[in-house]
Amino acid sequence: MNALIQEITQKIQDLPPDQLIQVREFVEFIAWKQQQPLPETLPPETEAAPKLTHEAFEQLADELAETFQRCFKNGAPVLSDEAISREGIYGDHL
Repeated sequence: MNALIQEITQKIQDLPPDQLIQVREFVEFIAWKQQQPLPETLPPETEAAPKLTHEAFEQLADELAETFQRCFKNGAPVLSDEAISREGIYGDHL
């Protein structure tokens, strides 16, 4: 186990700062996932996933937006009006 930790530590030391942030978030996710209780039984594949409450959905959406923003140093790139227009998307195919 110590050899594995040393190998991971060495690889982490060689990463640039933005990738270190990604590693930290991944490790935090793994730690969070490990703390979650396992369901008593797995739902069948045909059963719909449970719906989130409005508050839980808003919290999750905020967390995802913040994580997305951290992926970009100067903020997320913005698409031009042309890029999102019908003409910009389909071009000569209209």
